[in-house]
Amino acid sequence: MSAAVRPIGIFAATIGLAVATFLVVDARTDDVSGRTPGTAALVVVAIGIVVLVLTQRASALPRTESDIAAMFEALALRPIRPGELDDAGRDLGARSMRSGRNMTLLVVVLMVPALALQKPLLIVLGAIPIVGYGLVLAANVLRPGGTLDEAWQAADRRVAPLGLRGAERPDVAFVPRVGGAGVESKLVGPTVLRGERHGREVTVTIAGGRTETHVDAAVAPVRLKGHRQRVRVDGDGDGASFAVDALVARIPASARWTGMRLEAGQGGITVRRPGISEAWLFDLWLAERLAEG
Repeated sequence: MSAAVRPIGIFAATIGLAVATFLVVDARTDDVSGRTPGTAALVVVAIGIVVLVLTQRASALPRTESDIAAMFEALALRPIRPGELDDAGRDLGARSMRSGRNMTLLVVVLMVPALALQKPLLIVLGAIPIVGYGLVLAANVLRPGGTLDEAWQAADRRVAPLGLRGAERPDVAFVPRVGGAGVESKLVGPTVLRGERHGREVTVTIAGGRTETHVDAAVAPVRLKGHRQRVRVDGDGDGASFAVDALVARIPASARWTGMRLEAGQGGITVRRPGISEAWLFDLWLAERLAEG
C-alpha cells in the first residue's frame, strides 16, 4: 500500500509547495529581478518531478489482474510457474521505465534552468541532447531485435502455457499527425495468436479495437451474449439445447462478460468483443466449454 501512496503523496506535496511558492513570491514587493512569480514555482515542480522519478522502482509495474491470472491457470496446458506471467515482460517494462526516467531527468535538468533563466539560447542548446536521446530510443524500438521485437517475444512467452504463439503482428507505419505538424507512428494490421488446443485449432485476432476468438469445432447452431455481467442465450432461445442452457446457468457473473457475443455452428465457434484486453481468455474458456458439449 505504501508503494501506491508514495507517488500520490509526492505529487500532492509538489503541487502544494509550487502553489505556496508562487503566492509567496507574487506577494513580495522587493523583488527587482524581473522574473515572473512562476519561475520559482517551476523550480519547485522540477524538484518534485526528480524526486518522483527517482523513487520509482520496477516493482511499481502493473501485475496481472487476479481474475485474468486465474483464467490463465484454468486454460494452461502445462503448469504456470509462480511469477511467470509477469516475468515475461517485466525486464522489458523495467528498461522502458528507465528510459522514461532518463528522458524526464534530461528535460528537467536541461530545460527547467533554461526556462527559469529565460535564455532562448540555453533552451535551444538544451533541446539538442533531448532530441538526440529521443532519436536513439526510437531507433532502439524499431531496429531488428530491438524493443518492439522483444515485446512480441515477451507476448509469445506469456501465451506459451496456453499452447498459443504469435502468428501475425502489425506493421509500424508513419502517418501524418492528426491536428498537428509532422508524422507519428501507428501500428497497422492485426495481431494474431494461433495454436492447437485439445485437438482443435484456435485463433485469436486483435485488430481495430476489437478481439475475435475462433475455435475450430463444429457444434449445433447457437448464439450467446454477455448482458449485465451474465452470459445469456441471444434471441428467443429456441436453438439452445438443454446442455447449453445448463452451461449458461453454471457460469458465474463477471464484468468480463459484458459486450461479448458468441456465434456457433458447423463452421466453428466465434466469440467477438470490443476492446483489446486479455478478456479474450474468458471467450476462449467459454468456446471450449461449448465445444466439449
